[in-house]
Formats: sequence, C-alpha cells, structure tokens
Amino acid sequence: DALLADKEALTSERDALLAGQSSLTSERDALLADKEALTSEREAFLAGQSGLTSERDALLNDKAGLAKELDEALNAKVDLTSQLDEALNAKVGLTSQLDALLNQRDTLLNNKEQADAEVDARRGERDAVLGERDELRGEVDAVSAERDALRGDRDAACTERDALRGELDAVSADRDAVRGERD
Repeated sequence: DALLADKEALTSERDALLAGQSSLTSERDALLADKEALTSEREAFLAGQSGLTSERDALLNDKAGLAKELDEALNAKVDLTSQLDEALNAKVGLTSQLDALLNQRDTLLNNKEQADAEVDARRGERDAVLGERDELRGEVDAVSAERDALRGDRDAACTERDALRGELDAVSADRDAVRGERD
C-alpha cells in the first residue's frame, strides 16, 4: 500500500510538472507574439523615419531655393541701385521697386525661419521616437532575459522529473523484488 501511495504521489508530481511545462510553453508563445508585435512596431517606426528624412530633404531643398532667391533679390537690389545712380529721373519708380524687393526678402527670411522651426520640430519628434525605440529595445531585452530564465526553470523541472522517474523505477524494481521474494 505504501508503494502504491508513493507511486500515486510520484504520478501526481509528474502530472504537475507536465502542467507546468504546458504553462511555460504558453508563456513562450505569448512572448513570441509580443516579439512579433514589437518587430511590426519597429518596421512602422523605420517607415516613419524614412518619411521624416524625405521631409527634411525637401525642407533643405526649399531652404537652398530660398537662399538662391535671396541672392537673386540682393543682386537685383545692386542693379537697382546702379540704375538709380544712372537715372535720377526714375528715382521714385526705382525706389518703389527696391522697397518691393526688400519686402520679398523679408517674406523669404520669414519663410526660412518658419522652415527652420519646422525642421527643429521634426528633429525633436524624431528624437522622441528614437527614445521610444530604445525603451522598446530595453523591454525586448528584458522579455528575452525573462524567457531565458523560464527556459532554465523548465530545464531544471525536466531534470527533477527525470530524477523522480529514476526513483520511481527504483521503487518499482524494489517492489518487484519484494513480490518475487514473497512468491
């Protein structure tokens, strides 16, 4: 009877170990699903980053165009000043044209300042996204470490199960030997 009770206890322990192994497998599957979700988020982030890079390049091209327009406006101002010196009779008309060019330049400078502010804002957004990405990487590393720890626990449980099986086999052999002596 004691041997049967021991056998039942070992069977219960074995069943508990198998249930624990099933639980670990479920947790591993959940971790793999989380990893896939993080991978998808990372790919979406990289696509967004590519869009920001394109926008930045477009802003830089606009800035170069504004600088060129500003240079052209400044060249036109020099031409107007020369014309003013050469033609005093057209002084009033040329002064109006000069004022218009100055207003254009101010508008261009304002546009340039706005573009610079937008570039700075985009950089801030990019830095925030990069910070979030680094946090996600840290979380992925923590989950991986936890998964590795769970694997170690599972391996230890398997080793313990194998030892219990060995003990069970020894108990069964002893029981068989006792039965053989009775017969």
